[in-house]
Amino acid sequence: MPPKQKRPRTPKKPDPSPGDQIKVNNRGKRSAIAAGRNAIAAVFNINIRDLKWQPVVIVLTIVGTLLGVILWFVIPKTSSVMTGQFNVAVAGFLVQDKDGKTITGDDGILLAAYVAKQIETQFNDIELNKTIPYEIWGPEKVRSVKGKSIDERRIVAAELAEKIRAHVLVYGVIIADGNQSKFMPEFYINHKGFWQATEVTGSHQIGSQLRVALPFSESIQSIENPALAGRVSALNLMTIGLAYYSVDDYQNAARYLEQAAAEPRWLETSGKEVAYLLVGNAYVGWASKDNDVQYLPRAEQNYAEALRINPSYGRGMVGLANIVYLESLGPLQEPKIDPVKLDKATFLTAQALLLEDQPESANIPAKAHFNLGQISMARYQAKVPGEDWLEKAKQEFTFVTQEYESGDTTLETSAAHAYLRLGRIAYLQNDSDTAIVLVKKSISLAPPFYKAAYSTTLGDIYKNLGQKDLASQAYEDAIAIAESMGDAKSAQEYQQRLHALNQP
Repeated sequence: MPPKQKRPRTPKKPDPSPGDQIKVNNRGKRSAIAAGRNAIAAVFNINIRDLKWQPVVIVLTIVGTLLGVILWFVIPKTSSVMTGQFNVAVAGFLVQDKDGKTITGDDGILLAAYVAKQIETQFNDIELNKTIPYEIWGPEKVRSVKGKSIDERRIVAAELAEKIRAHVLVYGVIIADGNQSKFMPEFYINHKGFWQATEVTGSHQIGSQLRVALPFSESIQSIENPALAGRVSALNLMTIGLAYYSVDDYQNAARYLEQAAAEPRWLETSGKEVAYLLVGNAYVGWASKDNDVQYLPRAEQNYAEALRINPSYGRGMVGLANIVYLESLGPLQEPKIDPVKLDKATFLTAQALLLEDQPESANIPAKAHFNLGQISMARYQAKVPGEDWLEKAKQEFTFVTQEYESGDTTLETSAAHAYLRLGRIAYLQNDSDTAIVLVKKSISLAPPFYKAAYSTTLGDIYKNLGQKDLASQAYEDAIAIAESMGDAKSAQEYQQRLHALNQP
C-alpha cells in the first residue's frame, strides 16, 4: 500500500496592515451605501445615478425612517377622545389685554392646571371612580377656547366638547392687568351626556369676574385670594353633582350641588344663581324619576332663589314656570287641574320669552314654547273655554320641532318630547296615520328611558286600532329597553300591558 501523501498546505496570508484594513473597511462601507442606494432606487423608482451624491444623508434618512416607524408602533399613543363614562376637560384659559388682544404666556395654562388638579383631587377623595368611571383632561391636552364674546366662545366650546367627547368643558378668559387682572370662568355642558336633562346643558358662567394676580402662582392665589379658592371649590362640587346627574342619581346630584350653592366664599353678588338653578334641576329630575311630587317644592325654592339673585335669569324663569305647571296638575293619585296655576305658569313663561341678552345655548325660546304647549294641553284636558287648545298646543310643539329640524341638534331630546305630543294631538284629531309617524319619530330621537315609555304609547295606538300584532311588538320593545336599563318597575308595567293585550 503506497504511503499516504500529505496535502500541500496553503500558505497563510499575512495580517493586513492598518492601511490595508482601512481600504477593506472603506470597500465594505461603499458596498453598504451602494446597497442602500439600490434599495431606495427600487422602492421609489429613482435613477441610481441621482443617488451618488451625499451618501451619508441617504443612510441617515434610511435610519431615521426606520426609527420613526419603530417609535410609531412602540410608543403608546395619546387618545384624541375621552373614554370615561363621565369626562371633564379643563381648557387652557384665554389671556387677553384690555383691548381683547390675545396675550401669549403661561398664566392661562397655570391657572387651568390648578383648576384641573383641584377637580381631580375632589374626585379622588370621594372615590367617584368606584361608581362612575371618569376621565379628566387638563390644559396640556385641551386647547384654549377662543372668542371675543360669550356666544363666540360657546360655539367653540360646543364644537370642542363634541370633538373630544367631554361631558363638561371648563374654560374662561383672563383680562391681564397685573394685580388688577380679572378672570371669568365658564363651563359648557354637552347635551349628549345629559339626554334626560337638557335643561342643564349649554354654556354657563360660573358667577361674575374674579380678581387674580399675574403672574399666576398657585400657592399665593390659594392664600391671598379666598374668592378664587371658593369659586374653584364650588366648581369642583358642581362637577361632582353633574357626574351623578349624568347617571340619573339625582339624590347625590342634589347633595353636592347644594354644597356648591352653600360655599361661603362665593358671594351671592358674584353671580351665584347658576348653582341654585342646578339644584332646582336636580330636584325636578328626582321628582320625575321617582314619580313623586314631594321634591317639587325644593325645586321651586331654588329657582326662586336664583331669580332673587338675578331677576333676568332666563333659565331660572323657565324652570320656575315648569314647576308651577307641574303643580297645576294636582296630585298623581287624584289629578285635578288648577286653571289659576296654569295662568301663573303662562305668565312666567311669557316673561321668560321677553328677557333680552340670554345665551343662545340656554334655548329659552324652545323651552318656553314647549312649556306653553304643555299648558295648552292641560287646558284642553280641563275643558277651559276660550280657544282651540289642541290647535294652540300643536303650534307650540311645532315651534320646537322646527327649531330642531333647522339644525339645532342640542334640541334632540326636546324634539323627541314634542313629536310625541304632536302624535297624541294627531290621534285625538282622528288622524291615526300621522300619529303613528310622529310617535315613531319621537321614539327614534328619545333617550332610552323615554324610548321605552314612548314605545308603549305606540303600542296603545295600535291596540286601539285593533292591530294586535303591532301593539304586541311595541310593548315587547318597551320591555326589552326597560330590562336593558335595569328598570324593573317600568318593565313590569309594560309587561302588564302586554299581558292585558293577550287576554281574550
